[in-house]
Amino acid sequence: MHEVARGSEQPDAEAPGTVLTLFGQITGAVESCGGVSVLAADLCGAVTLWSDGARRLYGFDGREIVGQPLSLLDVDGSAEGMWERTRRLGSWEGPAQRVRKDGSRFTARVSATPVLGADGNPEGYVFVSSDVNEEAMLRRELEDERRYERSLFDASDDAMVMVDDAGVIRRANEASERTFGYGQTELVGQPVEMLLPARDRADHPERRASFSSRPCGRVMAAGVDFAGLRKDGVELTLEIRLTPHPSETGPMVTAEMRDVTESRRSADLRAAVMQNMAEGVWVMDRRGQLVMMNAAASSMLGWSEAELVGRPIHEAIHYQHPDGSAYPEEDCRLMRLRSEGETAAGHDAFVAKDGRIVPISYSASRLLDGASENGVVVVFHDTTAEHAERARAQRALDELTWVGRIRDALDENRLVLYAQPIIPLRGGIPKSELLLRMIGPNGRIILPGTFLPAAEKHGLIGEIDRWVIKHAIALAADGHTVHANISAHSIADSGLLADIEHWLHELGADPARVVFELTETALMDDIDAGERFTRGLNALGCAVALDDFGTGFGSFTYLQRLPVRYLKIDIEFVRDLTTNAASRHLVKAIVSLAKGFEQETIAEGVEDAQTLELLRDFGVDYAQGFHLGSPAARRLTAGPMGSGSSPERPD
Repeated sequence: MHEVARGSEQPDAEAPGTVLTLFGQITGAVESCGGVSVLAADLCGAVTLWSDGARRLYGFDGREIVGQPLSLLDVDGSAEGMWERTRRLGSWEGPAQRVRKDGSRFTARVSATPVLGADGNPEGYVFVSSDVNEEAMLRRELEDERRYERSLFDASDDAMVMVDDAGVIRRANEASERTFGYGQTELVGQPVEMLLPARDRADHPERRASFSSRPCGRVMAAGVDFAGLRKDGVELTLEIRLTPHPSETGPMVTAEMRDVTESRRSADLRAAVMQNMAEGVWVMDRRGQLVMMNAAASSMLGWSEAELVGRPIHEAIHYQHPDGSAYPEEDCRLMRLRSEGETAAGHDAFVAKDGRIVPISYSASRLLDGASENGVVVVFHDTTAEHAERARAQRALDELTWVGRIRDALDENRLVLYAQPIIPLRGGIPKSELLLRMIGPNGRIILPGTFLPAAEKHGLIGEIDRWVIKHAIALAADGHTVHANISAHSIADSGLLADIEHWLHELGADPARVVFELTETALMDDIDAGERFTRGLNALGCAVALDDFGTGFGSFTYLQRLPVRYLKIDIEFVRDLTTNAASRHLVKAIVSLAKGFEQETIAEGVEDAQTLELLRDFGVDYAQGFHLGSPAARRLTAGPMGSGSSPERPD
């Protein structure tokens, strides 16, 4: 609010408030221009109204000056001449010497205007004054400011053009010539649309008019790129800042344009590389929260970038060691890298969204973003396939190692047969299934699952089968009834039947005491060869047992085509016989089927007396399992095979 001091006498006693209010509004509007004072005097030259601006310019308080003659502010008597000219001419403007309360003098620019009454005659005058020296100083400051703005405009590294309300370029700096290829004189006076690609020119005036109707500054790098066009036809990608401002000729907009074509192209290239590279990449900030993650990382871990951005990365994907144990954040090397060291590399594991532990190989580097913003970028790849390949290579190496060990065991007679009793459930003489073992160089017993796969793969299984068969026939010659297992490889061996016949005669064994066990899996490879082999064994007087019966799809086919004496009920149907009704139904069905084909049944895996009684009730002929006897060693000496000790329960 502008303070206005007035005298005690009013020209219109009925409306003093109206006069003061109007005077205050006029005074505020004028003095807002700066360095200007407003006062009023009556026709006698006495001050009637005194504003804040007058107080600041002359130093007198309103209470001191209102009612005093205006000549109090005069220096050389020029006030009387000013009064005469004002009365004669109606208004007056010109310089006048003035004095302040402190006695200092200055040249003022004064404008006098009459205040007319209801009859149209002057009732007083309003004087607007300003210090000429202050005006000059303000003009100099304004000119300095304009020169400074022009220097910034011309010195800017970014292209800058000043455009009027009609869209015409009124000024251009040197950087605009470098950016667009036009000389400054070529740009001035031309429509700004010349700097746009043809596709954007038609609707630009409308967009420019919309901006002019609601002018507001637009910040550079606000996320919106602008397409520009050079003189040579090359298209540019620009960041733009628009600054609306008034000018002496009307509204103007200064457009500051930065050529980001190369940086955008580089950023697009980096983004393409990031999103298409095979390695996973993620970045965390100094707080340990995810900033970005590329497509490969998302594919490997099952998380989308949007799901993890802003989340603590350690608790999301790095909270377990490769072995599944907890991985505290304070122990995490990647977390410590934010403040310790520059780089790190090694093998670790991340946890996928579905809970899988993904083994990875990584390299990481600390990122410096300012003095305190330390983040970390991690590049990694899934080493699951590498681990699998190493495991495969290790298995291959182990197999080759086993080939040598098997060869040594054959040459050094370190294979041994264990016998597990097969007990008749309705009286009769027990039999034994012969189970192969290897004796290691240190005397440790090695189970067949450890070395037989290598023997089968590398062509030693036939030699092992012959060793087993010959020793089984030797045991039969010693009066034992034995079951010997035969591999699929030997079933197809055309010379094996002749060797069996030879060993039976050579050792004087009763063929009926030798039973050859064949699995359904072995017969699946070549049913015709299986049929020839089993019929050949029958012709020699040996019996055949079909092992793991009921687990294959060709069980009934084998019963139709093969001369089988025994069906061995698979352990899977026996172990839960007391608790599983389905297993009981299956065992009963197999027993009934065997009787229909005049075959006998042998149940494997009998672990307790209750199971044994059920088998007996179901009509099973033989039972085998740890409840009836563990495998025990039977080693062949120079003559017939004798009994040994060391009963075992397989691992």
